[in-house]
Amino acid sequence: MDWDTFRSCLYTFAEYARDRRDLWTSRGRGVTYAMVYSYFCARSREQQEILRTDRDLKALCASLPRFANLRAVHMRFGDGIPPPFRWFSGRVLLDGPLSFGSHLEKMATAMIVAKETGISISEFRITGFYPRVASEDQCVWGLTAEALSNVEELQVIDSPAMMEYLVPVPLPRLRRLELGSCWLSCAHLEAFVYAHASTLRFLHLEDIWLLQVQNDADGVRLSLASAKSVLQSLSRVRRSGILQELTINRQQAGHYEVHEVFDKPEGIYFS
Repeated sequence: MDWDTFRSCLYTFAEYARDRRDLWTSRGRGVTYAMVYSYFCARSREQQEILRTDRDLKALCASLPRFANLRAVHMRFGDGIPPPFRWFSGRVLLDGPLSFGSHLEKMATAMIVAKETGISISEFRITGFYPRVASEDQCVWGLTAEALSNVEELQVIDSPAMMEYLVPVPLPRLRRLELGSCWLSCAHLEAFVYAHASTLRFLHLEDIWLLQVQNDADGVRLSLASAKSVLQSLSRVRRSGILQELTINRQQAGHYEVHEVFDKPEGIYFS
């Protein structure tokens, strides 16, 4: 990542000036534009070296098959980046042509290697993944489908783009979907539910923001979704007969703010 690319394509000084007051402070002190570049230049160089040598792929393929009782895989993005740089890490370190396909392809490849040794991964969780554009590579879709072929529970946390990406991916054993801590496009969620209607039966939503499209000058608006507003937005899914159970927002003692059971006429409960 050279200086000219950074300042002209990745993050202009005008964008920095816009963000400086609210986002670029550390212990009360300002973070200069040059400091932002220097920090991410070093991190980007390290990441590109790992990608170039396939070091992470080799390590994953060698290690996953050694865990004979492995049942769950959790991909978490953004950890290890200290404030105030964390909020910006996805833009510099996870975006671009090498990002989405590379990270997911390598994990999927390692999961397939583990599967070939008899390991059945039934739970997959992805957290904190914010690519600007999801991969359209058919090869990556195929690898993802093979890697997740035994997954019964899918948790998509703070990773809104994953819903649209996973719609065309076959998930023949998927029973439960959890979507949390991100904005919710009802259209994308509906598409996912209908695409996996033959097996998907349980849906949980946690701390969801509704993505709403307005016809005024403001365009797109995010609003914190109440449980009732989510229910209204998902009325078609709830009437579809696909789901057996819908839960929204966990509470103490194993309860939920909303717990809707569709095989009972009186199946909706508010706590």
